[in-house]
Amino acid sequence: MSRSHSKKLSYKRFLVSWACLCLVLLSHILAIASPVYRDGAYRSTGDGLFGEIEVEVLIDGGQITDIVVVNHQETPTIAQAAFRKVIAQVVEEQTCENVDTVTGATGTSKGVIEAIANALAQASAQE
Repeated sequence: MSRSHSKKLSYKRFLVSWACLCLVLLSHILAIASPVYRDGAYRSTGDGLFGEIEVEVLIDGGQITDIVVVNHQETPTIAQAAFRKVIAQVVEEQTCENVDTVTGATGTSKGVIEAIANALAQASAQE
């Protein structure tokens, strides 16, 4: 095989590899941009420290737009801080994975995270 032919073959391999890499990156970008959730309002519950915590998760344009705590039996002053911080983090990150619990309100935090996760499971666009 001549040196010129070898260079052409290497260049073709490079172009094919580059094209494959571009396709993989494009597919990941499109997956991120596509809606994760079906639009609607989804209610679910989770186990708080003193009973069930019920939430309603609102989805618009495939994105979490609002979360409302509908009912709970938690201590109001402690629960409100936990609800506010957890909900803000979920809305910002568009997931309840790796959401931090609130110090001093761990049980309440875990309960509202569980309720949100259950509602998001209902809203999941993966059928």
